[in-house]
Amino acid sequence: MTDPRILDGTIRGYSEPLPCYWAPTANDFSGAVSVSCMATTCLMPETGLQYNGLAQREEPMAETIRRVDYFYVTAPNKPGEGVRMLSTLQEAGISLLAFSGFPSGRRSQIDFVPEDTAAFRKAARKAGWKLSPRKTGFLIEGKDQPGAFLNVVSRLAEVKINVTAATAVCAGQRRYGALLWVKAPDVRKAAKVLGIKKRDAAPASSK
Repeated sequence: MTDPRILDGTIRGYSEPLPCYWAPTANDFSGAVSVSCMATTCLMPETGLQYNGLAQREEPMAETIRRVDYFYVTAPNKPGEGVRMLSTLQEAGISLLAFSGFPSGRRSQIDFVPEDTAAFRKAARKAGWKLSPRKTGFLIEGKDQPGAFLNVVSRLAEVKINVTAATAVCAGQRRYGALLWVKAPDVRKAAKVLGIKKRDAAPASSK
């Protein structure tokens, strides 16, 4: 007889389907258990559950690097300017991969990395923004661990490519994200070193 807690390959309290049969020997299972990928039978002491079959193993978090477009707008350096611009994009349904702002002389520079360049440009034109020319950066996403970003920039240093600007941040769930820029003449070479496939369109100028 199938245990009532097993339904369509899942167990109450476990968030993902299990391609295996669990033979419970105690009370309800609660919380996820990380086990190695082996055909085995074992007893989970913290749950009182016996496992038979091929266990799921947590897959390594892959690092992804891609070229992205970015634009900047100069605006008055006063409260509310960033809010006004972000509200405009929200109302137009524009999603951003990254956003930053900082003082530039007596004004401020607002950087946008849009998910959809064409849609972003359309919304910016409608809002009357004076966009910079399209520029190119690199977006990195990967596992948050010591030396994660070092592993990326060291590849560029080894081939004498200078990083003109970079920023990185922890994204939670053991993930991190980063942006970096190189000079325009180095964009194609940097993309090759970072393992990025060629795009059909020619690269724009970089930071």
